[in-house]
Amino acid sequence: MEDFKLIESDIQLALNDENLHFEKEVKGGIVNKAALFSSTDSSQYFIKLNDNDVATEMFEAESNSLDFLSRTKIIDVPKSYKVLNISNNEVNNYSVHILEYIPDLEPMTTYWSELGEKIARLHTFNSSLKELADKKDGFIQGDDNDDESDSYVDKFGSLLPRYLGIFRLDPVQRSSWEEYFIGDILEPLQVGLANKYGDRSLLSKWSWLRIHMSKLFQDVEITPEVNHGDLCQANFGQTSNGPVLFDPSVNYAHTEFDLLLSYHEESFHDDFFKGYYEVLPEQPGIEKRMEAYKFFYNVIMWYHIDDDKYKVEAHNSADKIKDLIEHQNK
Repeated sequence: MEDFKLIESDIQLALNDENLHFEKEVKGGIVNKAALFSSTDSSQYFIKLNDNDVATEMFEAESNSLDFLSRTKIIDVPKSYKVLNISNNEVNNYSVHILEYIPDLEPMTTYWSELGEKIARLHTFNSSLKELADKKDGFIQGDDNDDESDSYVDKFGSLLPRYLGIFRLDPVQRSSWEEYFIGDILEPLQVGLANKYGDRSLLSKWSWLRIHMSKLFQDVEITPEVNHGDLCQANFGQTSNGPVLFDPSVNYAHTEFDLLLSYHEESFHDDFFKGYYEVLPEQPGIEKRMEAYKFFYNVIMWYHIDDDKYKVEAHNSADKIKDLIEHQNK
């Protein structure tokens, strides 16, 4: 509470409302603090706070992702109002993201099938733009166009930095999914993990996986599609109008990569998959590709939480992938 009280006047100034005040702390996830701010005119805002050095850029990336998802008009997301960096007499280098507060937001219970259908539509959004572009003799991102959401993107990656929690991924665009996933997501994560903890035990296994992991993707056609980037149950909910997504880290990636947590977390209802696969049918071999994505999950969790549980699971996952690839080649 104290942190939010110390920046109350800065929030008032940013929103031009001297009656705005801190009301209560709310859940903000693993890496952020969060609070509800209210005003006498019934205005309410969801305020995220983080004092990490990368937090301002992290919040700006989140803001850009929310703006993009809003422009697709596929699924509801909260509005992003402002990202601030605050230093005053009480605090130094506090990053703040001011977002729409959704008062009737609650955990997902009713709209699982609709959520699955909308995620599938999001996962075909880029392809639908390609079809439209082909009919109009085409254009790709980088051509003159006022609305980036109307542009087909033919590369994997993103034009802006992305954050997995507080882990930063550089903006890159690659011609193949394997190049992006292995070289620009997993490789820097391995290096970051070793540098953070001084634990290089996984690097020897990674040196083998880095060469051979692409074999898991040989029997499926993968096109760049819009991914939410962190599709766990903590990052969506519902109102009376249907599903709501939040905390995105949008990039162009393999659609199955965005389904990682729906496979990994038992809390996803079967209706989610029914709704999803009615739009975008399940592809053969998904189980082995999910093993590669579970390896990513275990490593990113270990990076954020120094727990032997995630270290052991990361090593076990690496061993399982190697075994899969070796048996696949026989």
